[in-house]
Amino acid sequence: MARAWLVFIMVCSTLVVKAQTYIVIKTMGTVKKVSAKGSEPIKAQQNLSATDVVNIGTYSMLELLDEQGMKRICIKRPGQDTVLKMMQSKDNSVIGISKQYLDYVKSMASRNRAVVMSDPATITMAGANADSLLADDEDAMRPDADAQPFGFRQMMMQEYNDFRHQCLEQYIEFVRDTWQEYGGKPARTLPPIKDVPPVPYNPPSEDTCKHVNKPIAFAQVMQVHEDEPQPVPMTPIPAVEDADEGYHSISFYGTPVKVRFSKEVDFHVAGVKEAQVADALKVLGGEQFDNTIRDCLENRCDLQLSDWAYLQLLSQIANQVYGKGTNEAVLLTAYIYMQSGYKVRLATDKFRLYMLVASKHDIYGKNYFELDGVQYYSFDDLPMSLHICNVEFPKEKPLSLFISTEQKFAVDTTATRTVESARYPEMKATFSCNQNDLDFYATYPSSQLGDNVASRWAMYANTPLPSSIKAQIYPSLKEAVAEKSELEGVERLLNWVQTGFVYEYDDKVWGGDRAFFAEETLHYPYCDCEDRSVLFTRLVRDLLGLKCILVYYPGHLATAVCFTDPVEGDYIDMEGQKFVVCDPTYIGASVGRTMSGMDNETATIILLE
Repeated sequence: MARAWLVFIMVCSTLVVKAQTYIVIKTMGTVKKVSAKGSEPIKAQQNLSATDVVNIGTYSMLELLDEQGMKRICIKRPGQDTVLKMMQSKDNSVIGISKQYLDYVKSMASRNRAVVMSDPATITMAGANADSLLADDEDAMRPDADAQPFGFRQMMMQEYNDFRHQCLEQYIEFVRDTWQEYGGKPARTLPPIKDVPPVPYNPPSEDTCKHVNKPIAFAQVMQVHEDEPQPVPMTPIPAVEDADEGYHSISFYGTPVKVRFSKEVDFHVAGVKEAQVADALKVLGGEQFDNTIRDCLENRCDLQLSDWAYLQLLSQIANQVYGKGTNEAVLLTAYIYMQSGYKVRLATDKFRLYMLVASKHDIYGKNYFELDGVQYYSFDDLPMSLHICNVEFPKEKPLSLFISTEQKFAVDTTATRTVESARYPEMKATFSCNQNDLDFYATYPSSQLGDNVASRWAMYANTPLPSSIKAQIYPSLKEAVAEKSELEGVERLLNWVQTGFVYEYDDKVWGGDRAFFAEETLHYPYCDCEDRSVLFTRLVRDLLGLKCILVYYPGHLATAVCFTDPVEGDYIDMEGQKFVVCDPTYIGASVGRTMSGMDNETATIILLE
């Protein structure tokens, strides 16, 4: 009887363990659920049972909410076992929580939102925008504030801070002995493009030719857009109070920027041997540089900097503080960029230190290294052989060359320019551009995504015009197309671009191919078919709200517009949507006319945002 009772208790205990479930609050690094079918990443708001098998990678962490026991559990030990056994490791931490905090987490989960760790140096809520990157959201933990006024929030932040420094310590130890020699790859050259000269449109007589409303055949369709937010720190980076610091000020594309640096730290890179680099990183990893990272991220947010601009900002700051091209400047830039969430690798030729940055894009004109299928580039010209420390840091992401928002550089106006349509005199605008924008564009590396050279133009076309330019151009152009039909409005914008700008080949002006952002086309005296198409699609989308695509023929770039009203002319059928051809380089041609000599069978359609 006693034995039967014992078996009954054991069975009941097993059922209780199986019934115990946990809510996933957050994951960091590589965290997977393992089953007979394989493994799959664990996501926030997912439920796990005590008997589920999980795999926690190095530098990784799994946070769980025990709803029954009113506890928050942080599992940091790498390994693979059941949730219950992983929880029992001495390396994890368990924090008792209040009913208010429990309700807060559940309410976030019900709205498919991750739990907010309120801190101005990182985004930890799904879908957060740039404004929330630096918002000191004291209300984020408000549901628990009455029970534990500030203690719980501080405890949570300390937990994240401890985890971040633990990851840093482990990373630094890898830096001491995991360098290998790699061979580089030669720079990619832009595929030769046969320029098609501009063609003046000669209207046929009505008795010999009547324009036919016909679809155009095409080879392929590309969609190129940025679908991920900018990288962010792996954990919130807390402010360091009462630090003895001074500000370093720089002019970044004419824009004043200030960043704090500790007066207490004597940062020096003794040499480029593995141990020397690791020792220098250990100094950077102290809390004395946390405010520096926060200030850099704050400037990225305030100025709405792209990844490429942010990398330049860090380099300029480090070069001013420690000297241009010094090992100290390189390592500081690499450290802050890595701590900001970017994928960075350290390298050396045994004489100097290099920072290699992973890129989503294939960049032209720069030799690179390929590690684990990822391409790494540098500011500097790289030797073809380097010793590289190929060690990951949690949550790292590659650099993106998309510029999805207007960057807030100070305005330094250029000389004014007036552009007027030959056919529609009312289509006239006088404006100046921002020299600081132009200086930034001049540094922008030309690139493509994947194997398709046509993808490069989408990055230019999807970049917004600065508000300072819109304020000068858009009022007069809007007035000229006001109360006009969609067709009339597009006709006017098309002729303004066709006849208001002077065509010239890039080879003659720049000595090689040079794609323009829309603002550059407005500024420079000459432009080609690519530049006109980028500007035209920007104007149509902004002023008329119509969808546009780019149409790339070998050697020529044109556009097409999706009208909501019936419009005659050559068109492209995109899943039932009719995009009518508009060619900014077919001088004087109306909407719907395809330039003669274009081989539609080889055309690539590039979708725009």
